[in-house]
Amino acid sequence: MNQQVPFTYLKKPWAKWCFFAAGLLQILLIFENMKQFRSLEESGIYTPAQLSEYLMQYKFIYILHLSCAMLFLGVFLISIFARSKKSAKLADSILLFAASAIYTAGIVLWGSAIPSLPLFVFFLFPMWGVFVFSLYQYSKECRKHEA
Repeated sequence: MNQQVPFTYLKKPWAKWCFFAAGLLQILLIFENMKQFRSLEESGIYTPAQLSEYLMQYKFIYILHLSCAMLFLGVFLISIFARSKKSAKLADSILLFAASAIYTAGIVLWGSAIPSLPLFVFFLFPMWGVFVFSLYQYSKECRKHEA
């Protein structure tokens, strides 16, 4: 008798709630950073040039927090709705593509939001690398089911 074990995306059932909490924490940090920047702006001790420099740094932080929140909440949703390894790999690929697209779009739309090109590349290339690897794993899983 071959009992089929139900698919689980994460090894521990409580882990999805950790990802949910991490995603909510990232969103909370975005709002906290906005409040902190407003207080810096209202304090009047910084020149407009200094505020502009701080704003550039805060925009980059917002983009990173938004990308992380999307990844954490995406993993939470995948852990709830994925019913097979194949669908989980496809969802992983879509999630990583969307997160890297939001990260890139945020940097492009807020052109001055990037403190340095190496820092931008430091975050973008791993996202794209994991996206390509996840897409490869999905295609491998598809070929395995076809055979």
